[in-house]
Amino acid sequence: MKLRVVLITLLLLAPLTPSISATPPKAGAICSKAGITKSYNGKKFTCVKSGKKLTWNKGVAIKPTPNPTPSVTQSPSPTPTPSPSVTQSPSPSPTATKEATDSYITASRSRGNSGNARALSTNSAVVLREDATSGSKSYRVKIISPQKDGVSFDSGLIKDYAENISFFVEGTICYVIYASEFISYRDLEGRELHTNSRMAEAPRAEFSDCPTSVFRGVPIVPGPITIPKQGVQEIYSDVTPDNGLRLRVKGKNFKSYQVILESSLNSNILWTSKITDSVGESFTENIGKLACDVRYAVRVKLWSESQGMGSLITNVRAHNFTSLPCQAPDVLSSADQKPGANCAQVGRQINTSTGYLECRRILGDKNSWTLVEQKLLVTPYSGPKESIDICKLRDYRSTKEGQLPNHSFPRPDNNSRIKSATGTVDIALVGIDFSDAPGLGKPFDQEPMLQKNFDQWVDFWSAGKLKWKWHELNEWTRVSSLSTEFNQKRSNTADQLMATEVFTEINKKMSLKDIEIVLIYFPETLLGTDDGYMPFKGQSAELSFGTFSPYYWGGDPSVNELGPQNKSWYYYHEVLHGIGFSLHAPGNAFLLGPTNIEVQNGRDFGYGSPAYIDMWSGFVNGWYDEKNIICIDKSNLKMTEVQLESIDINPKGQTSVMVKLSEKEILVIESRRSGPYTNLPKGLAGITVTRVDTSKLYSRFDRSVDGFEWEKNQWAYYARVDQEKSPEWFVRPDTPSRILGYEGETFTIDGIKILVKKSGTFDTIEIWRQ
Repeated sequence: MKLRVVLITLLLLAPLTPSISATPPKAGAICSKAGITKSYNGKKFTCVKSGKKLTWNKGVAIKPTPNPTPSVTQSPSPTPTPSPSVTQSPSPSPTATKEATDSYITASRSRGNSGNARALSTNSAVVLREDATSGSKSYRVKIISPQKDGVSFDSGLIKDYAENISFFVEGTICYVIYASEFISYRDLEGRELHTNSRMAEAPRAEFSDCPTSVFRGVPIVPGPITIPKQGVQEIYSDVTPDNGLRLRVKGKNFKSYQVILESSLNSNILWTSKITDSVGESFTENIGKLACDVRYAVRVKLWSESQGMGSLITNVRAHNFTSLPCQAPDVLSSADQKPGANCAQVGRQINTSTGYLECRRILGDKNSWTLVEQKLLVTPYSGPKESIDICKLRDYRSTKEGQLPNHSFPRPDNNSRIKSATGTVDIALVGIDFSDAPGLGKPFDQEPMLQKNFDQWVDFWSAGKLKWKWHELNEWTRVSSLSTEFNQKRSNTADQLMATEVFTEINKKMSLKDIEIVLIYFPETLLGTDDGYMPFKGQSAELSFGTFSPYYWGGDPSVNELGPQNKSWYYYHEVLHGIGFSLHAPGNAFLLGPTNIEVQNGRDFGYGSPAYIDMWSGFVNGWYDEKNIICIDKSNLKMTEVQLESIDINPKGQTSVMVKLSEKEILVIESRRSGPYTNLPKGLAGITVTRVDTSKLYSRFDRSVDGFEWEKNQWAYYARVDQEKSPEWFVRPDTPSRILGYEGETFTIDGIKILVKKSGTFDTIEIWRQ
């Protein structure tokens, strides 16, 4: 499964304004992408389209803005507020001052432009805009089909605007990878461009009722793509200064409605309106004070008749917003700096003779100093356990069509589509170019460290069980077809061209015999263009030595243009698919998920897991065994205490407890920290519990139902702790705080209780059957 779709979701959740580069903008000078901005000499310049060219506009003066501490009135809630902050002086009589604050603790987040587009069904989709900055008065939505004879959509100028917008369309179809644009203007006439957010691979429908046998070349159903003729069409909302909500809904041919506020992270219903008769084609709801720091989803129901009678023509949850931050914490007066004492700033560290004290979150949304000792060794487990074979769950899926790689035992080593995950694997690194897109310099100039990065990454996560044997061809190999013919979005024969042209030409220069994986560079001249979409998965070729059936992956400009380091991470993920890792669960795009990539547009957003291997997938593919895993059967479980070291720091260690629930279900308990390939905030530490069900089919993250209920339909999902937390989301709006268990917190799943007894250098857990 291509990481590009995951990457797009994350990219859309990030601020859309690119970072400022070293090259100063100049009015009329060429720029790279419409909508990007740069600040220089007190002005903010925007890249706009002038005819066929992209140029910088004349710029507008930047007004200095104050940076006050967020402060809003919080509605009554059983959720505790964060502990106050203070910087402790080393002197005997410390002076209390206020520390800086982290967003995932105080939720003093920066509300900035973000958005996405996704399929709602096999023939409908929504384009969303969230936390829009002020200054826009109108907007326009476009959906573009890149396929030959495809149909596209243009809403035209809409003279309306809000902080959060959901715009609905119908007529989209399964498996077509559309592009979409949300364009906002500073005026009602659409003359002054504000932002232009383009989503290169959204929406895309992939549901259980889509065709199962065809994944490319799906016939285009005659259009057009239109605004829905019945039901919801547009949803607008604004969060008020007192943390209320103004909601407006527009639709067609409905007579009554209901609005429901749910948590977008766990599907809990937080507020429900009465069923109300409509008096026109639009209605408004003014909702009173909301709980602070909650990620809300809006569900709209529309009926064909009054008082909720007749047919339910709309029941859609496709509008999101986040309430205002909680009040900033007060200053602590305590000067204690010892394990167990209160602390103010999560992530702050103080050196000690044996390691360091770190301020961490604990039960009750409190902060506490924790001792982390550098040379401490984990206590080996000596209690009762089962043979590791007991935890090797078999495949209970009803169908396996299109379901490789798998997520259970035995690993399908007899399948040519899945390459070896252990031993030494022959991997080729090559570059191809085209007459309409010639290569510049040498292919490996795009990422000189890729081979070294790959070697270090796989040695770390596989505990030395997988090695790469590199075969390198650092020169451009010209193929006869044009680059546009290799675009998988536009061409149904792109895969075949890889087999008939690319591998034939490469094999003339370097023997491909015995090669199992091929990584392909494409010319930089294609990066950022619609014609440069060229990732591939597999296609056999008849070469001089016989049939060649590698797993291969190539350039994707939506990723490659984001920077060299990101290219390595992108290839990590795709190669994992090629050697048997399902990925995209648990969590998918969550902070602690296995698929996160966080370097975008040259910016390192600091949080995420660029190449994290979840314990279960590593177990299935032979990287982890009884030295790393304590296997327990639920039927034999008694009170058990285990000390775990983090897989993020030492995958070779005692990193997981697996509790078998049934022949097809298992709990996977892991300790999580920031590590070489897991870039989490300092002080973020604890336990995750993943529930794996080998009867569930693998699927992508495209879905019609968000939140926890959707997650539970996947083959693996993160369980939530029993405790409520504030804020409900942390670090990013799509990351539930409850997937990480802090010290003192518990998980309860299927009659199993898991307590995080202590979280320091390691995590000590207690497990028992209720």
